Amino acid sequence: MFALVGKPQFKDNIMQKGVIIRHLILPWYYKESMEIVKYIWEKYHDDVYLSLMNQYTPMYKALTHPKLKRKLTTFEYDKVVDYALDLGFKNCYIQQGKTATTKFVPHFNGTNVY
Repeated sequence: MFALVGKPQFKDNIMQKGVIIRHLILPWYYKESMEIVKYIWEKYHDDVYLSLMNQYTPMYKALTHPKLKRKLTTFEYDKVVDYALDLGFKNCYIQQGKTATTKFVPHFNGTNVY
């Protein structure tokens, strides 16, 4: 995607072109997330925007998985955020507060699905 659109371009504080990489950090896997963040930094630096998401909410079969049955801890999330900032990311969206709740999960009932 970056090869197609290039560096971010803004008009009136709205991105017209560019890439935002959204990365959902999973419980237990914060070290893997740090490796992903490192790769993004080494490849793109601040030529892309990074969004580090902490809203993982275990549901359905994930509730039976030993490592995915819980929410992300503040420690795990902060480790990845601190790492991204230490690398030099300036174009990084960081979530604050309690975002891991089912109120952000849409109700899928099979209607209006195309």
